[in-house]
Amino acid sequence: MPSPSRLSGSRLDWKPRIAAAAASAALVGYCVTTAVSATWVSFSFVHISGMALTFITFALAQFVYTLRAGKRIGATVRFARSYPREVVVLNVLTLTSWLFMFMALQRIEASVESAIYQGVVALGGFLLATVWSGQRFGWAARAGVLAATAALGLLVVVRLSQTLSAPKHDASVMVGVVLALTAGATGALYIHYSSALHSKTKVSANTVLCVRFVLLLVVTGVASAGETLKLLESDQGTILRLLALSVAFVVVPTFLLQFAIARLPSVRVSVATPFVSVIALGSEYAVRPWGSIAVPVLVLAASAALVFTNVALSSDLARTTSMSRITEAPAPGPAMAPDVQGETRS
Repeated sequence: MPSPSRLSGSRLDWKPRIAAAAASAALVGYCVTTAVSATWVSFSFVHISGMALTFITFALAQFVYTLRAGKRIGATVRFARSYPREVVVLNVLTLTSWLFMFMALQRIEASVESAIYQGVVALGGFLLATVWSGQRFGWAARAGVLAATAALGLLVVVRLSQTLSAPKHDASVMVGVVLALTAGATGALYIHYSSALHSKTKVSANTVLCVRFVLLLVVTGVASAGETLKLLESDQGTILRLLALSVAFVVVPTFLLQFAIARLPSVRVSVATPFVSVIALGSEYAVRPWGSIAVPVLVLAASAALVFTNVALSSDLARTTSMSRITEAPAPGPAMAPDVQGETRS
């Protein structure tokens, strides 16, 4: 019959598994909501500036996150005071990634923007984990990342080859591509930096969400003050749609992503996010076929490469964790305190 301590240990072993499953589900939710909302932005909000679009949607998001903090707002203020440099870095990366993402969506189709942005996030996250954090991955994970990036890049080429058939849109499309590339690079930096901050401070996801949008709101609010006031006075319908967009594209996805970042390795999050472009491209093809077999084939190729990469990364991370436990485990002996083996991190 198993001893009570062994039964207790078995129950404790389920807690990290449940947390990891919840984080993975949150990551799936992020991909779906972001893909659908990005398509909505590209089709329905091209008549207002990127500054006004960003400010109105994030103003509601900031209100929701602050309201959710409730009585713990004091802890949020203390976190900002204790880690001012880290909060500034989070704000700068948030400003560039989110603002440039919205501006890109107003210039290129959601599928193209998502493919560029999420592909750069995946490749950047993998490179940061390898070079900056010194993580080592097997050939399978490396091959999967390269295959996924190549497939997403080909998707971009196919879509741009159709979009650029209209010469008057050339400049707008190229600006959108540059904005998406920049947003993706800073997005990868944010995921990596935020993940490291969670590991260092054990701060909650909502606390980070409360402090990361301040600079974004200041910059976009000042730049779009006149346009925002005009919309409030004469176009309440657009305001209502923007508030709905805020919930679907900002409040829900950012919380889901931050929840996943706090509980999963940053490289896993970065490599999973390209599913956004796969979902967006697949849904666009279902609604409005492009008349080319290349697109659905590349969508399937990107999806397969991402699944393969996640499996390879999971295997590598599990092997690394197992080895670290073996090397860090104290040797048993009479000098060991009785309560050391049962100690858990809160």
